[in-house]
Amino acid sequence: MSILVVKIGGSPLRSPSDYCRIAESIKKLYEGGYKLVVVVSAMKGSTDELLKLSHEVSGGSPDAELLDEVLSFGERLSARLLALALKSRGVPAVILDPADTGTWPIVTTGEHLRAKPILEVTVSRVKEVVPKLLERSVVIVPGFIGVSHSDFKVTTLGRNTSDVTAALIAYALGAEYLVLTKDGEIHVHNVGSSACLEKVPVEYLKVMVNYGSRVVHPATLDYVSSSMKLVVTSPDKLPELKGSYVEIHEKPRVLTYSNLSLLLCIGVLDVGTLLATIVRGARDIVDVILEHESVVTLLKCSPSRELVSEILERGLAKLLRIIENCSLVIVSNLTYSKVCSLLERIRDLLYEGKVYHVSITRFSLKLVTNDTHVRDVLSIVEEVIE
Repeated sequence: MSILVVKIGGSPLRSPSDYCRIAESIKKLYEGGYKLVVVVSAMKGSTDELLKLSHEVSGGSPDAELLDEVLSFGERLSARLLALALKSRGVPAVILDPADTGTWPIVTTGEHLRAKPILEVTVSRVKEVVPKLLERSVVIVPGFIGVSHSDFKVTTLGRNTSDVTAALIAYALGAEYLVLTKDGEIHVHNVGSSACLEKVPVEYLKVMVNYGSRVVHPATLDYVSSSMKLVVTSPDKLPELKGSYVEIHEKPRVLTYSNLSLLLCIGVLDVGTLLATIVRGARDIVDVILEHESVVTLLKCSPSRELVSEILERGLAKLLRIIENCSLVIVSNLTYSKVCSLLERIRDLLYEGKVYHVSITRFSLKLVTNDTHVRDVLSIVEEVIE
């Protein structure tokens, strides 16, 4: 039987009837033969209330260790309410709770309010505890919560991280499905309209998340694999597993552009006019990088004398330089840890002036070097992403 990890978000949990509705959906999946792990968030607004109460009774400076304990009770209560709803419908359910350190699966570092999962230990614990429970019950796990590896105290992973809890468990179990149940599917919003996306490339989702979309927590995408079906859906569509399917590409992607001309404009006060001039006068623009009062344009062909003259004569830049034989390397679909590793590894090249520019997002890295040193850069990239 297939393993299905379902995360129930807080936004669909507003009242007792919502727990009953979710329980009916889970019952249908259970009767359909799935082995189910259900990661549940706190009821909508309850974490904010616990946080507010903690600040009020502590004079505004609650102890972080105790605050983690207090905040964990939103999810722990929610797990028990869902278990009650399931058992009343004849569905066997067992709750994993951080108070039982022998069975709790999410093991973290010791930082309170912002703990990080220790992946190897968590995977081992999930594999040890969860499969045997799945043989006879739906397993309910409160999201957002961890236990410190050093002292077994309750930690939390940061706000809105039940997605991460579910992804960690799905990753460890090799689950067929990771289903994130929220208010609805992934929508694209245009002026005056909105439409559900049935299929979403993971690269699109990462860009959305980078720019503030709360469709998923960013760290969730560090633990999904191409063998897993990632679905974002609403409670009503959960029994049929309908919703937005995210198309996962497991391996990072590396794009390299070499033999480029770099047009460096310094002392730029009107970026819009300069860019319009470059677009009108240059061919085959590969990339544009904005820095403080500077614009870097990477071109497949050297900029014409006419373009250079126009920029200088109109005073669009105070200084202008052209550097030939440059390379642009873009590495995408990375995990956060690999972004950090790449930054660490290219630090010496940056210090030595062999890399001109580096920019990052949580999931990607872009750098500019020259054709002489691009092999050094690509060698480091290959080592890190292996």
